[in-house]
Amino acid sequence: MLLARVPVVKSSATRGDRGYVTLVFEVFNQKRERVMSYSCVEILKRRAR
Repeated sequence: MLLARVPVVKSSATRGDRGYVTLVFEVFNQKRERVMSYSCVEILKRRAR
């Protein structure tokens, strides 16, 4: 089973059209034991308001 979460979303302090998103991915086996985890920070363009 794969679980993906977005625990942190933050606006850029210097560029208002960008934001930081932290992604966390976890993989579980049949016994629901976590066997792998990965986190990364992505810089993304924000949507127009």
